[in-house]
Amino acid sequence: MKIIIEGDPIPKKRHRCRCIGKHGQAYDEQASTDMPLIRSIMHREIKNLPIFFDPNSSLIVNFTFYLPINESDSVAIRNAKLWGFIKPNKKPDFDNLIKFYCDCANGVLWRDDSMVVKSTSTKVYSDCPRTEIEINVEKELVDDKKSADVWKLLSPDEWLKFFQESWSLGNEGFYRLKEVFGKNEEVDRDYLLSNTSMFLADFVMAYGNLFKKIQKLTKDASYVDGKDSIEGLPHISGKPSQPG
Repeated sequence: MKIIIEGDPIPKKRHRCRCIGKHGQAYDEQASTDMPLIRSIMHREIKNLPIFFDPNSSLIVNFTFYLPINESDSVAIRNAKLWGFIKPNKKPDFDNLIKFYCDCANGVLWRDDSMVVKSTSTKVYSDCPRTEIEINVEKELVDDKKSADVWKLLSPDEWLKFFQESWSLGNEGFYRLKEVFGKNEEVDRDYLLSNTSMFLADFVMAYGNLFKKIQKLTKDASYVDGKDSIEGLPHISGKPSQPG
């Protein structure tokens, strides 16, 4: 979803103070001036646009602030700004611009700006000052709850350790067992079989419960057709095969 707010981009101003009797009170002067105007424009902009995210979505918001060019600038300076040779590296600050429009958007474009998990912002000069706000929903890592539940069993670091130990079990352990049954008489078969057995026992002790939980979570799950599970390995359609 993308909306355009015509006019000079507005930065968030500091709260002002006033005296009420013997007490001081801080107030936001924009709450009764700039904010109602921008919020009404936002309402108008989204009137005919579908709101495609629910209140619990994680949002990616991209701001582009098109700043005005001073009327007193020479033709050369104006053109340099339009080409981007002169950057708008002066006030208003990014954080104040973003803060103002996020505050205005609360309850209009989204429930609360805490929903925004990723944001980019750009300042450029333009003959048509405006603010463009593009809102997208961040795609979930997995599309189904069961897959997410599997990954929640361990932290990223714990999964990395699991795969590293799985690789060691297959490549440094069982892969070497071919030597036991080969013709190489110099292999200490008793030592190799004994250590591999202990390695396997330790692996089962460490991850046996994990496999049980995965089996329970994915009991009725099926593979995703047309996608690879690991790069270079085809994903088989249908339910995972059971060991014979």
